[in-house]
Order: sequence, then C-alpha cells, then structure tokens
Amino acid sequence: MGPGNNTVVIELGVTGGRTLMTIDGEFDIASEPEFKRTAQAALASGTRDFIIDLEGVTYLDGRALAALLSFFKSVSQAGGSVRIVTSNAFHRRLFSITGIDRVITLYGSRAQAEAAGESANRPGI
Repeated sequence: MGPGNNTVVIELGVTGGRTLMTIDGEFDIASEPEFKRTAQAALASGTRDFIIDLEGVTYLDGRALAALLSFFKSVSQAGGSVRIVTSNAFHRRLFSITGIDRVITLYGSRAQAEAAGESANRPGI
C-alpha cells in the first residue's frame, strides 16, 4: 500500500532569516523518516535556526517526539536554535509529560516564535 489518506506534508520556507518547517497531517512512525531527511538536509544546507510549526499536525506519537528531540540536539550542537509552534492541548501535554518542553521552547503561535527569535539565541541577563 502506497501513500494514502494518512500522509504527512512537510514544507520548508524562510521567515525572518530562519527556516520555517511546517508539518501537516499525521506525524508518526510512518512519517518520521521523511521528517529526518527534510530536517537533516536543511541543517546540512547551513541553516541553523528553525521554527517547526505543528499547528496542522492531526496526530503525534512518541517516534515523532524522539525525532524532534534528536533534531534539536543536532541543531544545538551546530550552534543553532529550534522553536516549536503548537497550540494543541494534547500535543503540549505530550511535550510536558516527556519533559521535552523543558528542553525545547514551545510557542502558541508562529508570531510568538518569530518574535522570540532574537532573545532565544542570547543568554539571559
């Protein structure tokens, strides 16, 4: 069975000098390899600052969370930053239960993530 109704769409764009990765659909074990390929290619191209927009994600599982955390570690080692956008209460709870929200900052909107970009890359005062 090929791609069906439960496919994921991952789009890359640029906003304010940062790479915007928009994910729509089911982000799970089946779509995790595509996310990894897309994310690693973006990182290899020299991009270091990312906003990952999960607003269009209809399903999120543990493999997706692990992929996001692994990508965050790769970006951090390259001196970059990752901000995740999700207002979905269920997704936010998953990030909280797993402790990922203590490592990667979550934002309720893309505008908040973009506005926080400058301060997110600087040490606190």
